[in-house]
Amino acid sequence: LSFQRDFSKRKMTTESSPLKQTEVQISTPNGIITTNLAAQDDNSENTNNNNKYTKKQYLTIKKQANNLYKNGHFANALNYYNAILENYNTRFEVNAISNDELSKLYSNKAMVYFCMGQQQQTKNEYSKECLQSAIKSIEYDENNIKGHYYAGKAYFNLQKYTESIKAYKKCEI
Repeated sequence: LSFQRDFSKRKMTTESSPLKQTEVQISTPNGIITTNLAAQDDNSENTNNNNKYTKKQYLTIKKQANNLYKNGHFANALNYYNAILENYNTRFEVNAISNDELSKLYSNKAMVYFCMGQQQQTKNEYSKECLQSAIKSIEYDENNIKGHYYAGKAYFNLQKYTESIKAYKKCEI
């Protein structure tokens, strides 16, 4: 039995987290997208005795979040990124998510906030969230170019031009 869930209008809780759901359908103009949040292989059971997600399962969930972003489902992608980041210490095996991966997740989250802000009249709140995520990304990996890039974008939207230029300069290779 399938169900529809709109994650965009409410705060993420443990009960509504994509990591708790097994299947979510998202309506799009081109049809319905169904995502399997269990992140299990079709021919395997989760044999972890502690029921924690493996690195392979993490990568599957991250891919689902990335696909949601690519299809313009920014709020849903954000919920996936948040679910991973809020649960990486408790719901995933040790070493399933490296600091490099955490940096990528935060820069993806910054990218989503930036895109969500582009769709709004007032970009301020989204720019603040974008900046927080970009800074967190840089904390995990100071060489994350996407983190510096979205920090620059957010600073620019917040009219902090000097900081924006500094962030952009760190993107230069």
